[in-house]
Amino acid sequence: MHKRFLGRITRPSMLLVCLCGGTAAADTPSASMPAPVPRIERVVPLKQDPAVEGSFFSEDFEALVALKDRFFDVAEGPGKFSISEADAFDGKKGLDQSYINRQTYDAPDKGSAGWVSRFFGDSPLFASRIEDKTQVTRIYARWYHKFEDGFDAVVDGKVHFPPKTARLRCQGAGHTRIYTVHYWIDNESPEAFIAIERHTAAPGTHREWIPKSVTRFSCSNPENIGRWVHMELAVTLGDKPRSDHVQAWADGKLIADIPNDDLSAGWKKIGLTEMMWDAYWNGGSPKDQHRYYDALALSQSGPIGPARSGPNPELRLAAGHPKAEAFEVEVAEGAQKPLRPDKMYDGVPGTFHPIEIDCVVVWRGGVRGKDRLTVDTKNGVFAGPRAGKDGLDDNVLHFVRIRESLGGTWSAWSGWHAGFATAWKSGAKSGERTLPCGYLAR
Repeated sequence: MHKRFLGRITRPSMLLVCLCGGTAAADTPSASMPAPVPRIERVVPLKQDPAVEGSFFSEDFEALVALKDRFFDVAEGPGKFSISEADAFDGKKGLDQSYINRQTYDAPDKGSAGWVSRFFGDSPLFASRIEDKTQVTRIYARWYHKFEDGFDAVVDGKVHFPPKTARLRCQGAGHTRIYTVHYWIDNESPEAFIAIERHTAAPGTHREWIPKSVTRFSCSNPENIGRWVHMELAVTLGDKPRSDHVQAWADGKLIADIPNDDLSAGWKKIGLTEMMWDAYWNGGSPKDQHRYYDALALSQSGPIGPARSGPNPELRLAAGHPKAEAFEVEVAEGAQKPLRPDKMYDGVPGTFHPIEIDCVVVWRGGVRGKDRLTVDTKNGVFAGPRAGKDGLDDNVLHFVRIRESLGGTWSAWSGWHAGFATAWKSGAKSGERTLPCGYLAR
């Protein structure tokens, strides 16, 4: 059957340069959420994700009974976080943020929502629960995030997503906030780009609020709603003013690279102490709805990257139209080009040029009447550098695109998204377990 689909795919070259994560700016704020489009809901990872093996903390919620068993500070219950089987990236359980319509939410603060915090290093807070009290000056935090299908972020006629997603902090005794790096959603434009915001009160820093860095990853892009997205945040502290380094990723792509930042100015009386995942929504939600987190991990050794799959991963498909009859899918090896800053403010990037990724198609396939598809020779054909093979290459970053058929008419192709990495070759030693080829990190 897949050959009938594949016969309609023509391409003069399998080497494609794609601009990923951006959308064209609208003239006026959007009054409604865009219609759904075909997308990859998730690429199913290996049961035990080898990407987190070097992490000092990881949580997939499969065996966790109570959030307080592994997180030191939590907000849970109605309208907040809970462990749930409603949706999960891997396994059966994940972290569910259940927003309640602000018109009916029985809470003094209609934006009140859940959070979970993990403290570490030389934190004076929850010190009795921290086993390794070695000061942390470099950390990588990875998680998977999903806005449920049909998520509505239009509040009072404007696009206004819940801005809070995650934050990394240095806190002193009595919850004194010394500096914070926010992985948030910026609502100043309808695109709702992810933005990295920083606040510091560390001695020797030159300003309290560092200019925010707005990325090109749009949360209002319909390709990014109703699917699981890899997210990652990294902070490395320097030894002098303007020597800290902040990086952020989304969907397998480096979306922010901020060298010469001035979070700590070399101050190290206390190091990095807390990673918080939180879901506060200023003003509250326009309806009852959900967002989800899963596959949380913290590492000091280096970037964690997207979850690893085998050479024949299963793709979970999400239709743009509920009556979609068939799907065609392409998988490509992707190599991101260096991320270039655009506008600079006070020596740090305020915006970035569009993300560029060289994509080489390595598999094409199709399916009818199903919402899942395995990348193998039964459902498609391997192409390009994988022609004649029976699986994807080891330790490589991949992206996927999809289109759907309705009444015999094919939709446009989605953008390249759903970034995932294949596992290392069998028997690879620790020194050979490098970042996936094509994954951009410094």
